Amino acid sequence: MDRRGPMPARVVGRYAVFDLIAAGGMATVHFGRLLGAAGFSRTVVIKRLHAQFAGDPELGAMLLDEARVAARIRHANVVNVIDVVVERDEVLLVMEYVHGESLATLLRADAGQGGGHPHTPGERATSRARLVGNVVAGALQGLHAAHEAMGENNLPLGVVHRDFSPQNILVGVDGTPRVVDFGVAKAAGQSHHTGAGKVKGKIRYLSPEQVTCGDVDRRTDLWAASVVLWEAVTGKRLFSGDHDAGVLLQVLQRPIPSPREICPEVPEALARVIMRGLSRDKAGRFATALEMATALEEAVGLLPPREIGAWVERLARGRLEERRRVLDDIEAETLTGTPPRGAPSFAVTTETALVRESIADAARPTVPEPRARHQGRAPAIAWGAAATLVVFVAGGAVSQLLGRVSVRPPVATATAVTGVETTLQASTMIEAIHPTTGM
Repeated sequence: MDRRGPMPARVVGRYAVFDLIAAGGMATVHFGRLLGAAGFSRTVVIKRLHAQFAGDPELGAMLLDEARVAARIRHANVVNVIDVVVERDEVLLVMEYVHGESLATLLRADAGQGGGHPHTPGERATSRARLVGNVVAGALQGLHAAHEAMGENNLPLGVVHRDFSPQNILVGVDGTPRVVDFGVAKAAGQSHHTGAGKVKGKIRYLSPEQVTCGDVDRRTDLWAASVVLWEAVTGKRLFSGDHDAGVLLQVLQRPIPSPREICPEVPEALARVIMRGLSRDKAGRFATALEMATALEEAVGLLPPREIGAWVERLARGRLEERRRVLDDIEAETLTGTPPRGAPSFAVTTETALVRESIADAARPTVPEPRARHQGRAPAIAWGAAATLVVFVAGGAVSQLLGRVSVRPPVATATAVTGVETTLQASTMIEAIHPTTGM
């Protein structure tokens, strides 16, 4: 990043949009600042639809669907959405900043650095399996919350992420993994629907039912989680090839070896969990993400969050320090008492007041923390995570967005912070399947 200071902010609604973090085919991701009344400000992350797409009804509907789905999911292991702004030629999705890195970035760094693990290959493999097992178990807890999410009518939304991959798991320095990017999720009541013959998701993590355009349900995400685990513990790609058609054929037909055949140090119990999740028959997989998370925790043993956080800091120290310096510059610019040119006034309109009145109902948790372990972690996460690229639903206000209303959420009592992999796919809809980068 350029150390000459943050780029001049463009103010959209009540948000100042700063430096680019990542870019995808449909949107860019930026640092941002919420410019509140009485000098209140807050660091956020802003997903910004490319200008040429802002007027596209289909793509705009996808972004708003992502916001509405995310607004109904309240869980410590999910990157949530704070706000949506639709103004003039801009469509913005506002998320909470989380200081950390994607699992994809961490795995690449771990392979290159050894991650600070013990020195023998066997000890490194065992240690990596425990760390990755804990990270994916936490992400599965977040997926379970998404799968269980209820709509405003108290009916199940039937959310399926459909793009669960290492790029979409953010791991904070607080030791908490979080699922991000519901941009291609399937849910009831969406205004945008996938057309016949279109596939959404990254090719290497597609389930057999996605490849054949069959019915998808929560177990589809468990296949993807199992591919993530298989690749993470072996350091190899499960499905790969020079041509998309060949990769898709492998997903459907290639015999899947146990990870222990590639890396004998993988614990037997962990290998059994992975192979069950890789059943091509959905009925052979775990019934829920919570069931798989529980089996995974039993297979690898629980690690304290501080150990996972220390792993993140070891592997990503340089990137995190540079990002922190950029954020310091941005915060200094917006804490001078004079908002950037074009900052809005904050008179509360009757319309905004009515929307905010309904926030309390939208903010109620959609699913209780499933285990005592996670109930104990949530307060520590909320207060201790002054840093990982996440998005906290500050009152779940986004689900109230209709048409072109930008909802103003209540002030949150704590701020978490997050980092995004520079190759982040910004909710890219895959119309024609293409290969992705990775291991």
